[in-house]
Amino acid sequence: MKNKKIITVLRRALFLLLAAAIMIRVSCVLARKSVYGTENDPILLKIGGFWNEPEDSLDVLAFGSSHMYCTLTPLYLYEQTGLRAYVLATQQQAPVATYYYVREALRTQQPDVIIVEAFMFASENKTVSTGVAHDSIDPYPASWNKLMLIREMDQEDGKESYYVNLMKYHSRWKSLTQEDFTFDARGNTDPLRGYMFFSEVGESSSRQQTYDVEPAAVQQEHLDYLLKIKALAEEQDAKMLLLFAPFPMNDAYRGKFLTLHQFAREHGIDTLDMNLEFDAMGFDGMTDFCDSSHLNVVGAEKATLHIGRFLTETYGMTPRQLDDEEDWLADIQTYYAKKAG
Repeated sequence: MKNKKIITVLRRALFLLLAAAIMIRVSCVLARKSVYGTENDPILLKIGGFWNEPEDSLDVLAFGSSHMYCTLTPLYLYEQTGLRAYVLATQQQAPVATYYYVREALRTQQPDVIIVEAFMFASENKTVSTGVAHDSIDPYPASWNKLMLIREMDQEDGKESYYVNLMKYHSRWKSLTQEDFTFDARGNTDPLRGYMFFSEVGESSSRQQTYDVEPAAVQQEHLDYLLKIKALAEEQDAKMLLLFAPFPMNDAYRGKFLTLHQFAREHGIDTLDMNLEFDAMGFDGMTDFCDSSHLNVVGAEKATLHIGRFLTETYGMTPRQLDDEEDWLADIQTYYAKKAG
């Protein structure tokens, strides 16, 4: 009788394991692979590929919203400075998501500099839309940090579909392609190291800015996450850089950015604001943007040159001699081939 009970328990356990494995596989097939409008650059690969990078091989990690993944191109940075960087940015990445992305990334990398892009820290919203939340959570590896991110992120709907994304994507079966069945980020790396490549040209009203406005209120929770990220950086003996990417801001955002500048100064956080150096960096709203707000590859290279100068001149960063040079040089050739069309 005892043996029969053991066999029954084992069978049930095996059934549950098989059911879980099937559900995970089906969820992976049905999950959306790219950010809306960027079908040729799957976000699952860009984020998932980070965890396939060799441990302690990256000098710079960059986090934030779409402004971050359109501003820094790690391959161009490597070509110009020899510094290795990776961009772990997602669409409208909420400050809570940025914090947990930094926490998870530091499990495998010990960067000298952590760049945090400022746009979403000035956002008035605490609640994250469903699509934006999935962009941040779906590519995130299964871990305790992911569970904490889901718990702490204030989403506009329930949390069930973030634990099991099959509940979100079950209706995608009608639009599945071959890529959905063959895609696997676990064994691949992203040759662009998280950068989202845009060659399109769109007119932008972005211009040289001054902060001749009154400071505007910023969500205290957002400021708290900046301090939490700063604490993580200090634990790693890394610098934290708050980056303001160029975009056409109104007076409300100018006031919020001024508040972020003041907060950063008060708490010893370095800043790099491209809106204040728009003209000096040679930005052109008619040629350097892919839409009204985001840099294309021409603008991203200008921004990356400026970031590279800041890293080498302000922080005195120098390249390390690692055994992955051939991989980076090969990916640079892929990058230029993509530019050539």
